[in-house]
Amino acid sequence: MHEMSIAQGIVSIVRRRLSAEECTRVKSVRIRVGEIAGVEPASLQFCFDVIKQDESLTSADLRIERTPLVVECEAGHRSACPNPWDMSCVICGNGRTKIISGSELEVVDVEIGERMECV
Repeated sequence: MHEMSIAQGIVSIVRRRLSAEECTRVKSVRIRVGEIAGVEPASLQFCFDVIKQDESLTSADLRIERTPLVVECEAGHRSACPNPWDMSCVICGNGRTKIISGSELEVVDVEIGERMECV
């Protein structure tokens, strides 16, 4: 289950964004996961919920946005790709395509809440 290491990476990114001296709560973390990124959203959510027990992340909500697989062919057609096993252009059938979106895995933003007592 590689979603656990991905969740740990997300928590690490969030901690780096927070100032070491500032005690604030994280309200939400929004991530973008591409359709072919190889990540199961439900498993990632479960793993994030398990490891967010750090005081500043306990109430953090993980918001997962899925991005569809979109390809562009040599002729310049861009289209959503209904079958990740066949990424041919659905407009002209050209098999020489490049991925425009759908493979990303990124932290988009972190919503910070109110300050809290530093322990």
